Amino acid sequence: MDKKDTEYFKQLLLELLKDSYDQLRDSSKELNENIIESSGEVSSNPFHLADIGTDVMEREKAFMIASMDSDEIFEINHALEKIDKSEFGYCEQCNHEISKERLEAVPYARLCLPCKAKEENK
Repeated sequence: MDKKDTEYFKQLLLELLKDSYDQLRDSSKELNENIIESSGEVSSNPFHLADIGTDVMEREKAFMIASMDSDEIFEINHALEKIDKSEFGYCEQCNHEISKERLEAVPYARLCLPCKAKEENK
């Protein structure tokens, strides 16, 4: 991979990193709001188990989104470290170059398509 391509993917990764941090912040904010709302309700209306179930589901969804964002941030940072070490764009299993098309789709990909397919079929 030439220097121009590496710089392009570095910028792409930095943009993804910013977006992931923004999404994580929003998910955390939503999670905190859900917790505050569900813990501080004072009302003369009786609560319903369905409402509690909905609250729990919304919290679980927010946790799941936050976890996925955290995983993506980890992977993006790993890819940026590989750029700094001039190791970016090579499969971590077979050491072949990862196609630019794959990196366009998943800029923090660790594996080439054949190795990823093998991993998923295990």
